[in-house]
Amino acid sequence: MHVRTETIDTAERKEMFGYTARRVIIRTSYRYTPDDESRSQDTETDGWYIDHPAWFAVHPPLRGHAILQVAVNGKTDTPVFTDIGPRETGFLLLATRIHRSNLKDEEGNIRTYTSEDRDEVIEFSEEPLATDLFIPPREFRRVPRLPGEASLPFGLRMRLALQRYWRSLFQ
Repeated sequence: MHVRTETIDTAERKEMFGYTARRVIIRTSYRYTPDDESRSQDTETDGWYIDHPAWFAVHPPLRGHAILQVAVNGKTDTPVFTDIGPRETGFLLLATRIHRSNLKDEEGNIRTYTSEDRDEVIEFSEEPLATDLFIPPREFRRVPRLPGEASLPFGLRMRLALQRYWRSLFQ
């Protein structure tokens, strides 16, 4: 599998929430084999980013890549990553994403499926949040599981109960 990411700073700037935002387009393509387009995917993100506040500089961005793979018949592809342009590490305030996936139908024809989504920050503040936002309401009650949710397997329930027991001994 080859994952190619191209990051383009368009040099467009505008003010958002009192900060100068930059428009960055990120195109990512996934190719499993060079001559087979039937499983290819492409994503384009057109986004507006601002720089991190100074206090955030103590947490530098992580380098590297992360990918979720599924083994088919015990085999996985070895991913190869190509990055073109500097990675965008700012805060995303507004983004439109277009995702295209190619899949082969029963007759062997390649069909393209397209989806589009949009993310937008509608309020932005660096002011501290009120501490009472993190206090559960008085009527809050812990439930073992949500209505309609399947129960955990017996072994996992026993392990969690043992962990709770050990924690209670040392608190």
